[in-house]
Amino acid sequence: MRRDTYFAVLGLGLWFATGAAMAAEPALCAALRAKPAEAGRLGERLEEFPDSSREGSVQVPNVDLDGDGISDRIVLWRSDSPSRFPADLAEAQVVFSASGRNEERAFPHIAVRRYRSQVYLTGMSYADDANSAQLEVLLLDRRGVTNACSVVIPVK
Repeated sequence: MRRDTYFAVLGLGLWFATGAAMAAEPALCAALRAKPAEAGRLGERLEEFPDSSREGSVQVPNVDLDGDGISDRIVLWRSDSPSRFPADLAEAQVVFSASGRNEERAFPHIAVRRYRSQVYLTGMSYADDANSAQLEVLLLDRRGVTNACSVVIPVK
């Protein structure tokens, strides 16, 4: 194969591979990258703390992540600290009904969202300058809890 043909084929292969990788990005990540200022409004928030309290624990109802027809257990724990830098991290526990597998994650601020039929755990850490925050997005599905993306979002 001629050298110029080889590089043309190699470049075309890399272009297709890059396109496939970009297409594989979860929907919430793509939406956050497109409109980071709307991070708090994207998707349906699945947890609801009673009496407008942010303290204590709450179980997210009716979410079947592993596809076995039985709701999986997602529990969130939060402290009552209104601080952007709370002393205690918020925690999430995900227990898959089919396997009994238990996965836990902790962040300063945490939420569970459904966006375009996928369920995500989002963890937020504020930057020291208070103008931005790092949003870690984890996909919850039959494979478990997997890192989907990390996005810097503006904070008011």
